[in-house]
Amino acid sequence: MKSRALCYFRVVIVLALAPIASARADSLSPGEVPPENQKHLEQEVSGTISAIDVSARIIRLNGAFANKIFKVSPDAQIVVSRVPEARLNDLKVGDQVDISYHEQDGAFVATHITRVEAPPVEK
Repeated sequence: MKSRALCYFRVVIVLALAPIASARADSLSPGEVPPENQKHLEQEVSGTISAIDVSARIIRLNGAFANKIFKVSPDAQIVVSRVPEARLNDLKVGDQVDISYHEQDGAFVATHITRVEAPPVEK
C-alpha cells in the first residue's frame, strides 16, 4: 500500500512539473528575440538614393557601409520638409534619406523615409 501511494505521488509530481520543464525548454536567453518577431525589428540606415522606381515602389540606396534595395511599404510614412503629406514621387535620385525598415520574406521593407535637408551654406 505504501509503495502504491508513493508511486501515485511521483506521478502527480511529474505531471505537475511537466509544464514548467516545457516552458524552460522553450524560453529564450536574455536579449534573444523570438523568431516570429525577428522580421519586424525596425532598423535604420542613411544614404543617398541612387535609383527609384515609383510605380514598383523600389528604392536603391547607397550608404556608407552597404548598398541596399528597399521595397517601400504601401503605408510607409514619407517625410519631406515643406511638403505636407509627402509621397514617394516627392523623392528623387541624389536625395539624402534616413530609412526605417524591417526584413520580411528576404526583402528589406521601408516603413519610414525622411529626406535629410542639407544645412544652408554659409558665405
